[in-house]
Amino acid sequence: KRQVLDWQTVNWAAIDATLAEIAELARDLNLWVVLGTARQIAGMRPRNSLVVIDETGAIAAHYDKRILSHTESSDWFSPGSTHAIVTIQNIRIGFALCIEIRFPDLFDAHEAADLDLVLIGSYSDSAFDEIYARAQAATYGLFIGVSTPVSKGEGGLDCFGIGPDGEVLARRNNAAKSPAIFDVDPEAARWEIPLRRARPWRRKIRNENFRSI
Repeated sequence: KRQVLDWQTVNWAAIDATLAEIAELARDLNLWVVLGTARQIAGMRPRNSLVVIDETGAIAAHYDKRILSHTESSDWFSPGSTHAIVTIQNIRIGFALCIEIRFPDLFDAHEAADLDLVLIGSYSDSAFDEIYARAQAATYGLFIGVSTPVSKGEGGLDCFGIGPDGEVLARRNNAAKSPAIFDVDPEAARWEIPLRRARPWRRKIRNENFRSI
């Protein structure tokens, strides 16, 4: 909303052309790509979305932000309503956008869907959102990747990857403009406690609706 004052001024054809260029690069480089954009919806306001492009250049999924800020819901966007889940090499991946990082009930649903990894696109200026991300990862036994625009530079939320114990595995070096790269391997020995002990136990406790005092 900082960049767009009126949806009528948006060049949607240019957005579509850019998406096509990125899809072509994904195919040429044999990469999956997840990117953020506004998405037109017939008869409704646009949606704040993540577009998932597979290694063939095809769109594999859209994730439309479900929990909107007051400003977004009042003037800008219509909400999505469903998960988007893709599987890459047996890794189940879900998605979230920006303030959704602060809603545990959304991560309840991610855990219930038996996800391994949640990718989050954010435009946050708050370093506090890293605390939320690390807490959600450790609470639900999830790998989490958080990405912010390179154009934000210093001072905003970093790009980083988090392990299922809540520890940061990689962080983008803004000065060097190097990416944050981390492995997502649920079978690795280092995740024995958070993934193969703590996560099943927490699921059992939730399912039994048990609370200790």
